[in-house]
Amino acid sequence: RLLTWVCIAALILWARFLRPERGLQGALLLGFLLILVQAFLLAFSCSMLLEMVEQVERGGEPSLERAFRDSLGENLVAMLPLVLVWSLVWFLLSVVQALFEDDSRDSEDYSPENAARALADGSGSLLGAGIDALKKGVRMLVFLVMPAIAWEGRGFRDAVGRGYDVFRNNVAAFVTGFSLTYVLAGLLFLPVSLLLFAVDEGLLTLSSTQWYLVIGYSG
Repeated sequence: RLLTWVCIAALILWARFLRPERGLQGALLLGFLLILVQAFLLAFSCSMLLEMVEQVERGGEPSLERAFRDSLGENLVAMLPLVLVWSLVWFLLSVVQALFEDDSRDSEDYSPENAARALADGSGSLLGAGIDALKKGVRMLVFLVMPAIAWEGRGFRDAVGRGYDVFRNNVAAFVTGFSLTYVLAGLLFLPVSLLLFAVDEGLLTLSSTQWYLVIGYSG
């Protein structure tokens, strides 16, 4: 999972600071492709994790190699349509969010501080925070579908139906889990939030090394 985050962080920083020349259509296409890659990495790592859980449940030793092989083979066909649908929803929500978000930081050049902010900053508006919540909810729904693919060997449509049945029969547990992730994320990122506030208010100055430590903590 940490390796997945490193890959996604690299994509975010590349898109944020290299800023390849592109028109509106090029920007939208690039944005969708970046989201598609992120969704695939997240789904694939989830598949590997589920495969390793299954290995342990069957009394065996967890094997990354076998989990990778199964995810790349048996699970991939059913996983790709799920990733595509998820990416489309994620992309549409991101476009709506971008229309209302402050883009003043988009012109900044790379620095350890700007990189840390790009990876740690949350949404700056209530609407943006609501869309972030929707993205998280969709991601959790996707991860409800993944066990049907990894553990039961179902195809895309059957797996989605199975995930929906699980959600419908466990709405309270889903809402509780959704809420707890926000509480936990808030607690974990509280030190970073306080740090960024102190820097913004001129109360604290961090060195490049310290900003890289902030990036590591965010990961």
